[in-house]
This record gives sequence, C-alpha cells and structure tokens, in this order.
Amino acid sequence: MSFFNLQNNNILITGAGSGIGQETAITLSKFGCNLVLFDISEESLSQTLNLLDGQHKAYGIDLTKFDILPDIIKEII
Repeated sequence: MSFFNLQNNNILITGAGSGIGQETAITLSKFGCNLVLFDISEESLSQTLNLLDGQHKAYGIDLTKFDILPDIIKEII
C-alpha cells in the first residue's frame, strides 16, 4: 500500500471549471478520488468532466446563493 493513497476518498472542489480548481480535479481523478465539483459555469464544468478519469458529480451553481446549499448537500450525501 502506498503512503500517499487517495483511492476512493470523497473530495469537494469549488471553482472546478478552470484554473487551479480544474487542475486539482484532473490530478485527484488520476489518484482515484470521488469528486464533487462546483463552478458557476456549467459549460466549464462539462469541459472539466471530459478531462477526468472516472465518474464524478458536478453542479453548476452560484455558491453565494446560500438558500440552495442545504438541498445540494443532502443530495451529495
């Protein structure tokens, strides 16, 4: 077993549609993580999903809209 094993860990990434968030998602998908991705742009999220290994959940939402967060957290769990 590797010292650095992230296989099957659940990780939430905000800003996953571009930049550091996207690169983090790509890297962690290669380590076998289960990812939940957030970004305000559904189009950018779609592009990110196409770059990932495995199947992951993605939500194109504005995280400043606090009223929708409880429902999304329930769905994720």
